[in-house]
Amino acid sequence: MTLSVDLFFSFRSPYSYLALPKTLRLVADYDVTVALRPVYPLAVRVPGFFKKTNPQFLRHVMLDSRRVAEHAKIPFRSPRPDPIVQDTATLEVAEHQPYIHRLTRLGAMAQLEGRALAFADAIGRVLWDGSVNGWNEGDHLANAAATAGFDLAAMDAAITADPDRLSR
Repeated sequence: MTLSVDLFFSFRSPYSYLALPKTLRLVADYDVTVALRPVYPLAVRVPGFFKKTNPQFLRHVMLDSRRVAEHAKIPFRSPRPDPIVQDTATLEVAEHQPYIHRLTRLGAMAQLEGRALAFADAIGRVLWDGSVNGWNEGDHLANAAATAGFDLAAMDAAITADPDRLSR
């Protein structure tokens, strides 16, 4: 009997990225399907979150993430640019969030097609593995999407045509 698991996934979360290799192995080794559920990161979902938490929170998350990545031998570096627009000095999160809204909607569209895990893996690598500066420029995302079997331009066009469809 096939088991099904929901994986709540944020393209900004290092832990989401670091969970992908084990998740992919789980799917390959067992009779299980994974429904990727793209979510917005805390910085977007909970206004003021970083102003209310320990000022060292982000530093500790990144330090821990690097250690997890090193232990698991997963290439890792913070995305450049950050998928959310945030002032690192004041921790103020900008109202306009072009990157994370796009990434999350793309992930939701990939899930509608039943292939979001492959999409998240390909896009996650471009964001987090350190091989790309400016993941949001040029054809980095398009190439990653194509690796997972998606046409990024077609996805963007579908999202632009009905952006609310994937924001529910």
